Amino acid sequence: LVETWDCLPDNQSRDGTRREIEQSDRVNPGTGPIFVEGIKPGDVLAIDLLEIRVDNWGYSKGRIFELADGYALFDEKLKLPLLPMIGMIGIAPAKGEMNTVAPVDTGGNMDCKEVRAGSALVFNVQVEGALVGLGDVHALQGDGEIRGEGIETKAEVLLRFRKVPNKLSDRPVILRPEWVATMGSGKDLDEAAWQATEDMVALVAKFTGRDDESSRQLVNLVGNLRINQIVDPRKGVRMEIPSWALGI
Repeated sequence: LVETWDCLPDNQSRDGTRREIEQSDRVNPGTGPIFVEGIKPGDVLAIDLLEIRVDNWGYSKGRIFELADGYALFDEKLKLPLLPMIGMIGIAPAKGEMNTVAPVDTGGNMDCKEVRAGSALVFNVQVEGALVGLGDVHALQGDGEIRGEGIETKAEVLLRFRKVPNKLSDRPVILRPEWVATMGSGKDLDEAAWQATEDMVALVAKFTGRDDESSRQLVNLVGNLRINQIVDPRKGVRMEIPSWALGI
């Protein structure tokens, strides 16, 4: 069970007061590192997201949202059903530090709304124990995160770690009962989209035994390319394919 900060701790108060961000401020701090026993470089780690419990308030671009009974109060006439997700989650790279402000090959600030309860994230372990970190939970965020923030909030996240036998991709993969998604990132959406697409083509070929052309055609016909976010230093895209297309 992991307690997480919001994306800008101490910069936003519940009464609406917001302090300007300074150079020394923490942005998207991750709780961790969490050392996973028995996990070594070269292993494949799955993180099952079992439950995400958000605080009773959150904020987005200075606006305060009260969170209660599974809803965010948008205005007097509209309540929005919550769909809590983790904006930043990843593992330590082989060299350097975890990136908490942009999506990278080891996770980081992916800001993907499908990183939510019921999903499993699969990573290729780079260092002993994986060194997992997570934070930047959003009570609600649409695809694209077009305002730069979802409803930012503190949270508690219940996780389960397990080692899986097969590498799926060079980058994070999301597993859900109904679909599988490869994650791409790049300096622009074209780069991110093609990265996610090529990773999915390779994944289909690996697990179905199809050749490249057949795999590519299958992804073309049943795949869904979706934008995670367009506001971070690197843009994020995912390619989803129904689980049955992989024989799952």
